[in-house]
Amino acid sequence: MGGRSALAQQQRGFGVASAAAIAAAPRAPVVAEETPALRALLAGLSGEQRAVVESELGNLRVLAGPGSGKTRVLVARIAHLARRHDAPLKGILAITFTTKAAREVRERLEVLLGREAAAQPFIGTFHAFALATLRRWAPQLQAATGVRPGFSIAEPGAAEALRGLADARRLLRRISRMKNTVPDWAARGGPASMALAWARWRGAELTGAERAAAARDGAWAEACAAALLESGALDVDDLLALTLRLLRADAAVLARVRARFRHVLVDEFQDTNAVQYDLVRLLVNGPRDRDLIPNAGAQSEFPLPPPTLFIVGDPAQAIYGWRGAEPEALPRRAAADFAPLRTLHLLDNYRSTRAIVEASRRVLGRGAGLALRALGPPGARVGVHHVRDAAAEAAAIARVIRGQLLGDTGVPPDEIAVLLRVNRQAAAVEAALIRAGVPYRLVGRTRLWERREVQDVVAYLRLALRPGDDLAARRVLNVPARGIGKRTLERLEAAGGGSVARALFSETDTIGAVRDGGDAFPMPALPPSIAPRFVERLRGFRDTVLKLRALASSAEPRSISQLFAATLDITGYGKALEEEGAEGQGRLRNLQLLAAAADGWVSEGRAGGLGTNFEDDDDDNGRGGELFDEADSLSGAAMNAQTPLIPPQPISTTNSSLDTLQAFLDWCAIASSGDEAADGAGRQLVTVMTMHMAKGLEFEAVLVPGCVEGLLPQLARDPDTPGSLEEEARLVYVAMTRAKRHLHLFVPQIVPGHQAFGNRWGVAKPSRFVQALERRVPHLLSHHTHDDLARR
Repeated sequence: MGGRSALAQQQRGFGVASAAAIAAAPRAPVVAEETPALRALLAGLSGEQRAVVESELGNLRVLAGPGSGKTRVLVARIAHLARRHDAPLKGILAITFTTKAAREVRERLEVLLGREAAAQPFIGTFHAFALATLRRWAPQLQAATGVRPGFSIAEPGAAEALRGLADARRLLRRISRMKNTVPDWAARGGPASMALAWARWRGAELTGAERAAAARDGAWAEACAAALLESGALDVDDLLALTLRLLRADAAVLARVRARFRHVLVDEFQDTNAVQYDLVRLLVNGPRDRDLIPNAGAQSEFPLPPPTLFIVGDPAQAIYGWRGAEPEALPRRAAADFAPLRTLHLLDNYRSTRAIVEASRRVLGRGAGLALRALGPPGARVGVHHVRDAAAEAAAIARVIRGQLLGDTGVPPDEIAVLLRVNRQAAAVEAALIRAGVPYRLVGRTRLWERREVQDVVAYLRLALRPGDDLAARRVLNVPARGIGKRTLERLEAAGGGSVARALFSETDTIGAVRDGGDAFPMPALPPSIAPRFVERLRGFRDTVLKLRALASSAEPRSISQLFAATLDITGYGKALEEEGAEGQGRLRNLQLLAAAADGWVSEGRAGGLGTNFEDDDDDNGRGGELFDEADSLSGAAMNAQTPLIPPQPISTTNSSLDTLQAFLDWCAIASSGDEAADGAGRQLVTVMTMHMAKGLEFEAVLVPGCVEGLLPQLARDPDTPGSLEEEARLVYVAMTRAKRHLHLFVPQIVPGHQAFGNRWGVAKPSRFVQALERRVPHLLSHHTHDDLARR
């Protein structure tokens, strides 16, 4: 029986009334037309690609090697579901690992199916899906977890509350890892969950001292979560766990979501963490343990067959174990949890030369990795460059780029990448490229979202949306400078029961239709210990916020860029930046970049963008999920608030400006990739980035510095993060397989200042991965000596 008729008969077998009780049929669904571009794509598929794309409905696991065209296959599968299996496009959920990957999938669908059709599927990251779900089912979320509607997303800057701790970053990493590896951490309690996460990470029982440290860290985690919740905010790492709790606690919501998404596709499945994995399993299989859902009886009446699952990944490219990913989920756990699960392979490598494919496989060890078939030419041998130290290494990189790649072989600058193991390697490389006159872009150091001026303006916009946002109030109370000192701030906190926002704004300011700069709502009385001149400054700050709120809540729709401009004007921040000279002008340009990006995001109808509501069949807005990159997200921070703050209020669904502002601020809070890459889009610049950030990218030429023991593999200095040699090997494999035609590895002899080398001079040994290449495939290597080293 064909897939189309089988599905149609299945759907006809369920009564209209029972199906409608779960999810009404989509109104006027957008149909995927068979365009010439789609016909050309399908005709151009290889045999193994076509087998995957045209596989019958059911659960399917695709093991796809690097350069095998998995994005092409994923896009073609979505189109095939719509054209050959009558799958409503709005019933497709496609989860990608990064913002860039999600954007690419949607852009390719636009070419194949047209813009309107491509906007129907929900395409985005796990965090995008989670946030949209929590927004859509906000009342049910409050009933299940106590999180009130109208919550905001805490920015990474909220972690500054931990600045008094010397090991704040270590603590934040541990909290983030705990949340991503222990789905029910809130129910277990912080101390117990931290110990469990730490033991799982270490792969061993904890000592008494380690258990005590875990208890302290877990208590801090609880304090962080409680303080953020008091402030009406959620930490990025909490979004997935809260979504899981909501779906487990409310059978009706789970049934609606499962009825809404009939086909679940997940890319880079090998990098899913425990919470993400459980979420996928719940969406596809429904609840395993009926005790988890109080009203589970409703679940037994679910009138549709389970959603289908399509997962794509490669265990050899699993590089996020340090962030809670579980590489074993793809080869082993999935087979048991999603049975019956078919497995197909994509083994043809269209990207790299045979030399690069063969050399990259050798770093994984014997029998590891997929047996790729290199379809490219033999290609040049892999360059191994021996240099004296980091400065000589950087100079050699610049010479290879300028003389060999740009000069002799004519590789465009934007097709060249220098891939670093750690960010601290960048400074020497930057200096050498500048001296050599090689234009470059540095990706991932200070993202647009993390820049001071962006977070300042965003904080003002958050206050305009919700004056009770204490995190935002603390950030900009003295921006621009108002002379509010530490003593006044302490008295203000005391007046607000630990909250600056509560001392300055009343609940009527938050939910009232504020007009005329807040004149209708006088400021709460402040204690006489605050001098009159400071009271006037605080009143000025309050009036500024309420003017912005009046502007944002007015009946006249305003774009994000208009709200940005108003914020710069009303707050005086724009004038303050102008007075900073050249640096201030640069900061203003950054704000213009963000405003332009925001307007573009809105003007595209948020195709691929996060709407204010989770779109289901009762909410036909035609908006998918915004594309968020969770990499580098930090946990929330413990704040000082001791009493409940002004309750967060649901955002009005009748005011398009407020709705747009809420969605945009959600985007700003957790979008962290794409901005730096976009800064160089269309420009001829060499890319400098970390290996982790290069995942999913490809370049004509790749240069890898620091191929020495202690850097590659990186030897962990923190006993809490012992690292994994297997994961380090996979990381090198990912870096090498980004290259299409040229691959260069650099081996410095001296790397000072790194304790892993065992002596004060930092004399390094070549990386074990380079040594493996020399033993196993010496014929694929071309050695080069720089400086005064003897030729090998």
